[in-house]
Amino acid sequence: MTEDQLEVLGRSDLTSRGRNAQFRPCHLEPQALKGAVEWIEQHRRLWTKRFDQLDRHLRDIQAAMPAERAKTTDG
Repeated sequence: MTEDQLEVLGRSDLTSRGRNAQFRPCHLEPQALKGAVEWIEQHRRLWTKRFDQLDRHLRDIQAAMPAERAKTTDG
């Protein structure tokens, strides 16, 4: 990982840096991801619900198609 990448992660509070003589150890701060995980989960549930609704709608359309074709060929 580059120094720039570590800096971005640090500004996002996803990492913290220590000091040990000339070394600057970097530590992951997983609790900082909690908000992102909650947001992702909320939207995952929303989109799962919407895709399920779309799936039902498309199945309804497909089920109605043979009846529609019969009407056009009989008439």
